[in-house]
Amino acid sequence: MGRTKRVRRRKRAVSAESSVDVDGRLAELVGWMRRHRWSGPGPLRPALFPDTGRGLLSRRPLQPGATLVSIPLSLLVSSATALRSELGAALRAARPAVSAQLAVSLWLALERRRGADSGWRPYLASLPSAYTTPAYCEPRELSADLLPEALLSAARLQHAAVRRNLLRARRLLRETSAPCVAGWELSEEELRHAWVTVKTRAMCVEPEEDLGNAPSGLKDDNCALAPFLDLFNHRPGATVYSSVSDGCYRLMTEHGVAAGEQVFIDYGPRDNLQLVLDYGFVVPGNERDAVPVPAEWVPLPVAAQRAADDARLRSFLSVGREGYSRDLLTRLYLAALPEQELATVDGQEVQCMSLQELTAPSAVRRALAALLVRLVRHLESCLAAQRALPAPSDALRVCSALLREWLLVLQGHVWELDRRPGADGVVRPVYGTRLGDVVTESVIHGAGGELTVEVCADG
Repeated sequence: MGRTKRVRRRKRAVSAESSVDVDGRLAELVGWMRRHRWSGPGPLRPALFPDTGRGLLSRRPLQPGATLVSIPLSLLVSSATALRSELGAALRAARPAVSAQLAVSLWLALERRRGADSGWRPYLASLPSAYTTPAYCEPRELSADLLPEALLSAARLQHAAVRRNLLRARRLLRETSAPCVAGWELSEEELRHAWVTVKTRAMCVEPEEDLGNAPSGLKDDNCALAPFLDLFNHRPGATVYSSVSDGCYRLMTEHGVAAGEQVFIDYGPRDNLQLVLDYGFVVPGNERDAVPVPAEWVPLPVAAQRAADDARLRSFLSVGREGYSRDLLTRLYLAALPEQELATVDGQEVQCMSLQELTAPSAVRRALAALLVRLVRHLESCLAAQRALPAPSDALRVCSALLREWLLVLQGHVWELDRRPGADGVVRPVYGTRLGDVVTESVIHGAGGELTVEVCADG
């Protein structure tokens, strides 16, 4: 589940007085759901909050175990909903089998196309008109000058997934004779909106949670959209549990909630990169944050590849709040070994070394210090380019928030100490690092930069 436009500025309690009733679309949604055997919002009501936008507010104190919301199974939108529609025959006949996400996305796009004639119009009207995941970045924004490599490659993958599924969906629609799709050329924007709606707002249904649907035969069939329930915002550590009984999907809280507080759920253990990709927002100060390091920034000599394989070295190179990934330090350690030692180094012994042992050599610390400054300079360069871009998309603004969070992570490892003139008379920053090294810049080439490192004798 996810929201749009939720770049959180700070966590803070929100009282009933600081929220206001949301617009009439959600009031219409509540009325429509009541007419379809919904018992109502119970202890919750939709509200607008200054830091998260739309959300759900507790109208009275809630004790642990209290039911937050109960949604009739007939109002859940799943692959079974799509299979019962006019698209069902084409979806069942598709080979290879389509994914449940594509099936639900096609159903959503079709219902939106129906407009006022759709029986689901109040729910569709309650959905955001656009989202802030990288799939909504404009093509001009998919640039290495604007986005660091890890974010850029993920954004391109999202755009490619939309285009790939668009082609599959168009072929499927051409093969169906259902009158509802006659003359319909599904547009990329229609498919993008439906695809991202499912991606950001669908809940994951556990195998033990029987929704009463027959096996669909579709791939990855474990998601469902839930009207009203998808208004819950995310907060790490907000614990809830679910059950299916009496024809309803129920959500209960595991902790007490005061009257007038926003009620949250936890979308799962994700760092901010995952949150941006899956939902389109960041959580300030996310404890799981780790800044990705491009593998090409830490090249391994050919002679070190055998040891890297023996050490089971992967490509999870990152800088987190508490330190550095083992893969990053191992790669730096192997890259710093003299060539004559690489022929005899035991990769399995390297794998057993402690993080302190891996960072003991001065060459490793120098390389790490230079790498940290290069990361800072690269992120600052991307942010500067984003600020200079006219009329950036909301999705790019969320990417900017992610980069600022990554800079905050790096501030725990590297910081500017001073500015000194170099031999060429140009004044450049001098950086200190967590491991006690001082980094001075020499020649800067592009966003990455080339750096020399001076090690402090006294740490």
